[in-house]
Amino acid sequence: MTTTRLLRHVNSQKCLRLLRDRGPQSKADLARELGVTKTTVGYAVGELMDAGLVVEVGIEQGGSYRGRPGNALTLNSNGAYFVGVEVTPEHLLVVLCDFSLAIVKRVTIPLKISETPADNVVPRIRSIVDTMLRESRLSETDVYGLGMSVSGIVTPAGRVFIPPVRLWNEVDLTVMLTAAMPRGWVIKCCNDAAATAFLISERLPEREKESLLVLVLANGIGSAVVRNGIVDRGAHGVAGEIGLMRLSDALSNSANTFQDGAGYAHFAKFIGTAEDPEDAVNALAAMGETDAELLETLSVWSDRLAAAFLNAIYLLDPALIVVSGPLSVLYPKVAERVAERLQEKFIPGLSVPPIVVDGPGQRLPAVGAAALIREDLFLLPAFSSVAA
Repeated sequence: MTTTRLLRHVNSQKCLRLLRDRGPQSKADLARELGVTKTTVGYAVGELMDAGLVVEVGIEQGGSYRGRPGNALTLNSNGAYFVGVEVTPEHLLVVLCDFSLAIVKRVTIPLKISETPADNVVPRIRSIVDTMLRESRLSETDVYGLGMSVSGIVTPAGRVFIPPVRLWNEVDLTVMLTAAMPRGWVIKCCNDAAATAFLISERLPEREKESLLVLVLANGIGSAVVRNGIVDRGAHGVAGEIGLMRLSDALSNSANTFQDGAGYAHFAKFIGTAEDPEDAVNALAAMGETDAELLETLSVWSDRLAAAFLNAIYLLDPALIVVSGPLSVLYPKVAERVAERLQEKFIPGLSVPPIVVDGPGQRLPAVGAAALIREDLFLLPAFSSVAA
């Protein structure tokens, strides 16, 4: 790529990022923000419009955009599509998202990963994707790629480890998916906490994504740290396994790991043998009057959450904690007690970071995995591409 072409591509990416972050903008707005001429923006936007990623929209008089009515630019929701996949111990969820990450199609099927090897799951994903595209009247070339999230440990290269599930240990998921999906699709794999954290951080203002801790409460419990909008996966790409953290009796009434003491297992007596544990948890959350047994269970749960949160706060010092995942629907029932316990044990004079719930009852990892693929379109090229 020549220097001129590279600079034009960089400007196109910068325009695309501004339209994503700030919504519709005029060419004059883009030029002013980037510190370049309108002619330069015109070339950059032309590249994006040729690719179908940007369209012009009409703006009424009196709107907030400078310039003549009708010349604002915005992302084209039909400009690109992305597939997101989430694998949990009980479900396989596949979503087809447009450029705005709105879900166009969604398919959920029961799946017991303890009984189903990955090389049986991948062909089923391909079959679901083919059906989605056919029903949406889209071609394979309309889709940029596929992202997959797994409730386990996933290395940067896409190798999966789910220690309790022998069939999903040391599975090279990226290689499998690349071989099964249409040629040219971008393929990425990550764990469910990283996908959730990425999606949540995309929704937040820049200031709030500077230092963010996301916890996903489910069968296992995962976390991810976001620093300046980037999910920090550690030296080996497997950071955030907070569920494997050991908790002491004194702090948590449990000598087991965090996920043993605060995941689905803690509510086993209420979930029972339900085929879908999430439905059972949602029913608990919807109960108007809570019986004594559940109140005691929630009280112990709140102490365990407080212990884990306290350790994470001391270690990571986040400005904001976001709780997500299926069990997050129960968090409002214990939020006040958790806050009190944290403040009791926290450094005197300092404030515990705010704790909020995002996406209770929603399947954020699938859309988050799709968002990871979409992010490729907003990345600035590496300097090494000058010589390409």
